[in-house]
Amino acid sequence: MGRGRKGPQRQQQHASPRAQPKRAPSPTTYQRIRATVTDGVWQAQAMKYTLSTTLIAVFALVIYNGMALRVTKKMSSPIDVRMNLYDWGTFQPQQYLGMRVKQPKSPLFGLMWYVQPERHDRTDIRHRCNQNDGIRYAWEKADSRSFGKQVLRDGDLTLKTDWVNQKESFTVRVLGRHKDSSRRVSLFYYMAIQDDDEMARWNDQLEPYIELGLRTHTGIYGFTKLFGGYQIDMTIWAEWSTVSGTSLPDLNCFYDEELLWNEMVAAEDNGRREARLIQKVKGDRPKYAVVKINLPHEFNVTLNFHTTRGPFVSTADFSSLLAKREKNWDREFDTRFLMNSQNYTAKEKRLGRVALSNMLGSVSYLYGSSYVVGRRYWGERSVEKYGPHSLFTAVPSRSFFPRGFLWDEGFHNLVIQQFDPTLAFEIMCSWLDTMNVDGWIPREQALGLEAEMKVPREYLVQDDSVANPPSWFFAMGSLMHHAPEYHLDLRCWMALASNVMIDFARKFGKPADVQQFEIYLREYSNIDDIIAKHWSDEKKAFFDYGMHSRDVRLEPLPPKPGQKPEDVEWERVVHEAPRLGLVDDAFGYNSLFPFIIMAVPVDTDYYYHILRRISDPEDLWTEFGLRSISKSSPYYRARNTKHDPPYWRGNIWINMNYLVLSALRQYAWESSKYAQLSQRLYNELRANIIRNMAKELDRTGFIWENYNDVTGEGSGCHPFTGWSSLVAVLLREPLFDPSGKKPPVKPADLPPTL
Repeated sequence: MGRGRKGPQRQQQHASPRAQPKRAPSPTTYQRIRATVTDGVWQAQAMKYTLSTTLIAVFALVIYNGMALRVTKKMSSPIDVRMNLYDWGTFQPQQYLGMRVKQPKSPLFGLMWYVQPERHDRTDIRHRCNQNDGIRYAWEKADSRSFGKQVLRDGDLTLKTDWVNQKESFTVRVLGRHKDSSRRVSLFYYMAIQDDDEMARWNDQLEPYIELGLRTHTGIYGFTKLFGGYQIDMTIWAEWSTVSGTSLPDLNCFYDEELLWNEMVAAEDNGRREARLIQKVKGDRPKYAVVKINLPHEFNVTLNFHTTRGPFVSTADFSSLLAKREKNWDREFDTRFLMNSQNYTAKEKRLGRVALSNMLGSVSYLYGSSYVVGRRYWGERSVEKYGPHSLFTAVPSRSFFPRGFLWDEGFHNLVIQQFDPTLAFEIMCSWLDTMNVDGWIPREQALGLEAEMKVPREYLVQDDSVANPPSWFFAMGSLMHHAPEYHLDLRCWMALASNVMIDFARKFGKPADVQQFEIYLREYSNIDDIIAKHWSDEKKAFFDYGMHSRDVRLEPLPPKPGQKPEDVEWERVVHEAPRLGLVDDAFGYNSLFPFIIMAVPVDTDYYYHILRRISDPEDLWTEFGLRSISKSSPYYRARNTKHDPPYWRGNIWINMNYLVLSALRQYAWESSKYAQLSQRLYNELRANIIRNMAKELDRTGFIWENYNDVTGEGSGCHPFTGWSSLVAVLLREPLFDPSGKKPPVKPADLPPTL
């Protein structure tokens, strides 16, 4: 049931990593795989056609491509996790220190080094984690989001790499010490650019000998679409140092660091022989800039990446910010893992700390295509590309398995959700977002050239007939119990899913399966627990519970010289620190989920207050349908970013109105003191939706994605015959009699409820 890739055969693939030069995967990897993989599925056949047979072949090819593999058709996912896309992190864990942001075309920052040999032969440059290098390395403390402290021991050389971020900037400090005071160390840092319209340049005006620790010097600068202008400054404390660099037009040296030896020349200074980079700039827009610092046995190098538009962590402020984040991490770790309440030894506490830190420090962002094999409609198997798409995942091994494994991920997130439930949620959503239309997720995902480099070609292809157990369901369920944040809608969806699974288990499972899902259902739908965790007596409504700030504003960044006002970027600024509590300033669709799944008892004040707020024009009620968030909420009609207009912040969505109407209709059948009120609201809401949609269809000719809550006008995509077509179901439902009599036929095709 495991991944089946950790056996001796796989280890033999990497037994001698230096036996042959490493090379970046060829751009024709796809063609080579199709030509060689899966039991002779693809075999070259030379064929000659006459004109007539050629036309037949072309026609057949059109049909063949038109009936493309379903395995490569991605699900149109509603998942939209608002991750911090501009925050740097160690999201390249396959490198000893590699940093990027969570975007496909992110610039890539990394460190490399080697201990200068006693004889002036070439030696291995340390860059990507390799279990055969004999290096001991581990994150001592890390959260993947804002800081990390790592210790690496390469023989007699000890390196400590610490980092922090600040908005769009980051700072890295490298402390090095070799036991032999006569030995010297070469340290590299680089910036690799993935977009042809961007660049990274070595500062060729920099002298080889710079003032040590007295001032900051710019080593690399450039431009990216994500960050605009940027630069990497360095400060060096050491007995001596020499600096050299180069800029190259491609990424060959990024994928194969040993090629850098071709860019170096021998030099001598004060009796010290060393290698220096050939100081040059190749191309108008170089893609790879690297700086090499030759150093004595003990040194301290600080590197600051910052843009021209935002704040950054200065060298002077680095230590205090690192200490602050480390202190917060210690407090969270001790609290969430109960370290101080147990009689653990110092070694046992370190075990827990390192296990957590290296799980968080192994979170990776991948982007590219998978290679998948499946059957076409007439049974023929073929290999195709599936993607490109991104994957945010924790990797099982930085050195051996630096890619995503579905089977492992559930277990990863049983750990991660204990410390950072939001991060676990982001990871699980990212995996779900790689699902195809048949509900299949590739169980191993090596996305992008760098990830492919670690995978033998025969293991790259994923088969849609092979799946892993859905272990991440453990994490989803566990997340409900242990997270300090309680997501109301997630809990209700889990209750609904449990109810559905009971029916499946009764038909296809065992009695024990039914009993287990019934336990889940009772737990998730427990109204007393829902009320305890989510009800606000003051606001008379259900809400999420979690970290929340009541003062977050979208504010403009300082304009760049010559920038037009309309081109100025905006960012969200938190003016009040987030606190744990009910998110009670956001009454909307989310607050209705206990009502939607019919977990709220009908003859209670909770039920009455839900109806009251639904029917209040200052909350959700409009003459066109229920708006998505209350008019009294500070988020009503508020933009999320400059380029993200209000979407679920006021507009009327037919799918959610349908769920509310379905619950109202079911509740209205109950004999209760609120039955007539439920029936009246059902009739009026249904009539409002139908009337407005018909008007807009007549006016514009379209059914729309959503509707404006003030004017009723269609907005979003059009024509939109997705969930807005639920109006057809509403149209066939009979109305309740105004006198209070029930309609003659009870509907049978409502969504599953409790």
